[in-house]
Amino acid sequence: MSPYTEHLRLPEPNENEKLWRYFDIPKFLSMLDTKSLYFTHPSIFRKHYDKYEGEYSDFTLEQAYKMTSNDTEKEKIRENYQVHKKTIEPFLTLNCWHRREKESARADLPVRDNYL
Repeated sequence: MSPYTEHLRLPEPNENEKLWRYFDIPKFLSMLDTKSLYFTHPSIFRKHYDKYEGEYSDFTLEQAYKMTSNDTEKEKIRENYQVHKKTIEPFLTLNCWHRREKESARADLPVRDNYL
C-alpha cells in the first residue's frame, strides 16, 4: 500500500526519485530532534525572497480569462482572486521541497538568507 494519496494531476513519486530540501544546520538539527517540519508564512517568504509567492501566474489568469470574453467577467475573476487571497492567506504556511534529478542552485537562496 502506498503512503501517498492519489492526486488527479500530480503523479505518485517514484521511489527512486530525489526530493530536495535545503536546510541550514540549526533547522536540520531541529527537524531531527523534534521530528517535525518548520513552516513559514507566505508573507515572510514573499517579503524576503519571492515577491510573487502566492500570486496567480499569468498563465493561470489567462486560462481563467479564456472562460469568458466579457471584460466585466474578467475583472470579477481578478477581484475574486484578491478576496480569496485575503481570506485564506492568514491560514497558509509553506515548506518548500522540489523533485528533480540534480540539485538547483536557486533553491538554496532562502536558506542562505535564513528565511525558511
